[in-house]
Amino acid sequence: DGRYSLAVGSGSYSIVATTDGSTTDASSGTVFDGVTLTAASGASVVTPATTLMQQGNMTAGEVAAVLGLPVGIDLTTFNPFASGVDPSSALAVEKVSQQIMAAVTAFSGALEGSGAGQSAAFSVALNAVVSVVQGKAAGGGTLDLGSATGVALISNTVTLGSGALAGVNLTALNAVLADTSTAVTNVSNKIAAITDTDLSSAASKNIFATVEVLKGQVQDAANAEVIQPGSGSIAFTDAAAVDASSQNSAPTALNIDISSISEAAESLVVGTISTTDEDQPQDEAFTYTIAEVAGTDFAKFTIESETGVLSLVEQPDYEVQSAY
Repeated sequence: DGRYSLAVGSGSYSIVATTDGSTTDASSGTVFDGVTLTAASGASVVTPATTLMQQGNMTAGEVAAVLGLPVGIDLTTFNPFASGVDPSSALAVEKVSQQIMAAVTAFSGALEGSGAGQSAAFSVALNAVVSVVQGKAAGGGTLDLGSATGVALISNTVTLGSGALAGVNLTALNAVLADTSTAVTNVSNKIAAITDTDLSSAASKNIFATVEVLKGQVQDAANAEVIQPGSGSIAFTDAAAVDASSQNSAPTALNIDISSISEAAESLVVGTISTTDEDQPQDEAFTYTIAEVAGTDFAKFTIESETGVLSLVEQPDYEVQSAY
């Protein structure tokens, strides 16, 4: 559930949490891939806010003031999902965390779709948010992540940082940045409108899930622009599309009907994947892909995207490998 315990001898250190295609964000139920969050030694939580502090060399008070968080909250220890915390404070902190990630992951998706590597794209997008927050802190200002002006500052900083990235199609990137900013603003405002202090409620989780949907839309749009200029579009530029998406619960489970295969099998088909999703429309099918997670056997399998049929690439040999 994200909690950790460290035994430390001496000295200062940084805590770094990274995610991949096998990571699920418990606050939304969605996959949370390609994210790196940090905190300083002594912190008991690793969050978007502690990451801003660490990356921007800012204090908890500075970050809290810029983001309009309640006075008196220690961002290095406050866990909005812990039992016994003030519900209104927990809601305020979690909403800001989700808004930060909406901006970072959306602009990261724009960079990825335009040709940047995942890690480099995330770094540029995160540093853009850090830079804007730093500037606001230095001037005693605030940053509203639900305002077009605030998001535009981040977008402009992303543009400046993109020039140093290898492989980025700047024409494709520039083609989607304005729509990305609009979509980020719409999602951020949807998050800001949450009033239910139960962070685990289905309604809250569905709204938080729009953050990951947004990243996918932006990345797909940028990639489309690389292939054919003028073809990229982002549904969340329409606030009504965000509203509709926020009514859609994330899938709760993936299942496979058969999970073993004989080394003497005539067919390389292992089994068929199915999805548990309480509100998936009957006329809408799922699309399946294999997450390319380091340290797993993803390269040894293929999957039919429309049917979910999972197959091995080569005939299995028990003596060489007995489990995958």
